[in-house]
Amino acid sequence: MKKNLQIIIWSLILAFASNGHAQQQAAFSLYNQFEGIYNPSAVPNEYINFEHNLIFGADARQQWTNLPSAPKTQFLKGEYITDFDNTFNLLMGGYVVNDKVGPISTTGFFFRLAGIMSNYDPVLGGISAGLQLGAIQYKINTTSLQAKYPNDILTSQDIQATKPQLSLGVSYYNSFKDGIFADTKLNTGISITHLGFNQALFKDDAHQFEIKTDRHYYGYAKLRKSFYEEQALEFNTWIRYVKNMPVNMDAHLVFDINDNFSVELGTNSAGTAHGGIGLNLFDVFGGSDNLMHIGYSFNPSFLKSGLAFGNSHEIFVSYSFER
Repeated sequence: MKKNLQIIIWSLILAFASNGHAQQQAAFSLYNQFEGIYNPSAVPNEYINFEHNLIFGADARQQWTNLPSAPKTQFLKGEYITDFDNTFNLLMGGYVVNDKVGPISTTGFFFRLAGIMSNYDPVLGGISAGLQLGAIQYKINTTSLQAKYPNDILTSQDIQATKPQLSLGVSYYNSFKDGIFADTKLNTGISITHLGFNQALFKDDAHQFEIKTDRHYYGYAKLRKSFYEEQALEFNTWIRYVKNMPVNMDAHLVFDINDNFSVELGTNSAGTAHGGIGLNLFDVFGGSDNLMHIGYSFNPSFLKSGLAFGNSHEIFVSYSFER
């Protein structure tokens, strides 16, 4: 019954991951908080905007709410940038990502290390190059399928496989002080994820099949203009490419009404809109120079073919400070 099991599993993958490349790697809407998972060289916003070099964060995302087995994602992160007061600093980060689509789930553990090179204060600009090493556990809950497919012979226990992962990236960021770009910050980079080790083989005495994760290519750019009274307007875009899939692009506008509150609007080339709000709470645990950020994202679909999947919701909380 090897063929029957393959048909069932791949049918589920296609059914629950109809946007292909997005579900091969965990998808997020609040990109400003997740640069590090997509590009190991990306410098955190908290460092560039607030000079905070120690950051912790947690996220929960519910995608396509109309589907009973829709993608659900949870994320934890910790990031640290050294303060050597010279032209070279280290950026380190650790991540845990859990992504579940129906009976298929992945749990990834990642560590990234990047070097930031600059000719002056590293908060104001520099070039960063980094790599990310990790391991992803792929798991198929085949026992849950027996009630749905009683006439097929499935494996008698859940099956899983763990594979190492490698990603590479480079980034550039700069703060302009003079001319037409005065009080403007640029942040851009490119990366490759799932670089090798991308085939997970599932095998027991009676069955065998594999899941292949294609290589992902990412590019991002952010342009942030500050105004009077702590207001700022930012345009950011992310472009993703996976072999044999259409190029996917997100474009967002973020308006900081003041230091404490921001709103986001945007769209995605796959046919979803983006809306979000952010709240900054300063010095919440006594002391000084610390920040708690709370963000919420809502992503409705405006394509007829996508209405059946429903909307997506995401909430993120982070805490950062200067150490």
